[in-house]
Amino acid sequence: ISLKGEFVFAGGKLKPDTTQTAEKKVRATFQIYTTDIHNFITQVNITPFTMDGLNNWSFKVTNATVDMSELTNAPNMMFPAGYNNPNMLTPQMWTGFHLQQLKVKLPREISKTGKRTEIEVNNLLIDHMGVSGMFQVNNIFGDKEGNMSGWGFSVEEIGVGFVCNQLNSGHLKGKINIPVM
Repeated sequence: ISLKGEFVFAGGKLKPDTTQTAEKKVRATFQIYTTDIHNFITQVNITPFTMDGLNNWSFKVTNATVDMSELTNAPNMMFPAGYNNPNMLTPQMWTGFHLQQLKVKLPREISKTGKRTEIEVNNLLIDHMGVSGMFQVNNIFGDKEGNMSGWGFSVEEIGVGFVCNQLNSGHLKGKINIPVM
């Protein structure tokens, strides 16, 4: 079977992000070559988009995969630490959607620096167990903005990890400037 297709989101809730694409409509394109329609993996390309009702938010998906194969997984797919699906005898039996990277740009009004804050989501899995992936925000504020009793500090990263809709990890990265005594 050879199937080439395209989902077109004509207006409504999803609109192309005109700052990232010249497309007039949001499209999700795919191409499948398979001998078994019940057993396939395909890449999906999605136009960068905005959502109606979320003014000045934008979304960009990189390397999206639809995995409907119980024999193998996409080469770039990774399970997060702690992922456990009792319905799988082997990891290759996993089926669902894998987004290697999703970037969400927030409106300037939410950002302190005037630049749009960006949330990165890495190795996002969406399956019947829920959502799993690592969510991270970078460059929250610099050491000139943070003050702990005269000690400057920065927050460079805040991240949280989810496995099957459950928060399972987090991290915080920054710097503290200790004044010379």
